[in-house]
Amino acid sequence: GLYSDDCTDVLMWLAEAQPELAARCIVESGAHTPEATKLRLREMWLPRLTDLKRDPDARARAAVGRALGRVTLEDGTPLDNRPGVGFVLRNGLKIPEIAWGKEIPAGKYEIGGDKDAYNSLAKQMVRIPHAYRLACYPVTYAQFHCFISAPDVADGRWWANIPETERQWGEQVFPFNNHPRERVSWYQAVAFSRWLSDKLGETVRLPHEYEWEVAARWPDGRFYPWGNQFDAAKANTWEGDRVGQTTAVGIYPQGANPA
Repeated sequence: GLYSDDCTDVLMWLAEAQPELAARCIVESGAHTPEATKLRLREMWLPRLTDLKRDPDARARAAVGRALGRVTLEDGTPLDNRPGVGFVLRNGLKIPEIAWGKEIPAGKYEIGGDKDAYNSLAKQMVRIPHAYRLACYPVTYAQFHCFISAPDVADGRWWANIPETERQWGEQVFPFNNHPRERVSWYQAVAFSRWLSDKLGETVRLPHEYEWEVAARWPDGRFYPWGNQFDAAKANTWEGDRVGQTTAVGIYPQGANPA
């Protein structure tokens, strides 16, 4: 028969047991991968990110996450299309798609007071003057790159009162589209927030530490998003499954705040 560089059969053979190798074949082999094949792989892989029965070990779910984080579709959008992970194209401009958590009402909240936590604040009350929401996930590599690659990234509005030296970008250690963006300074995060505010038409900013804690302990003052006892299996921790690097956002569903 005629020679074809369509590697669909090999990819589907690898997809279950070796998702990362399948993704590397797509990205590095130079062979053609039909869009339909990538979409089939997405249907296979996305459920595994949160399927604790299928993959109880976080290292297996992290491998699937890295596979999804390597591959893009023909229009450049990430294969991982979960809400809050990638971006949308608007008039040719890449805009981060943020998934917002539930609104935290204004009011007084207790923070600190966990005697078992390292360097915990003393128990105290803080007042939240305005309702707010946090993003469900950290800003991903793909989302932050929307800013870095934006035509107006150098616009002075984003960089007002920020040192010139802060315009040098740190190199991502784990360059997967669905992993958190690392090596970003506080100044660069502020500039990103200003840019994103302009694109979304609403105020986006970094949370204060107490705002983050209040949201994490919502709605009943729990010490951790899942309850009052530390559980190494419910987050990417040194004591847990020893993934040893960042992971795709959202692969610890048992550690999410259920409220």
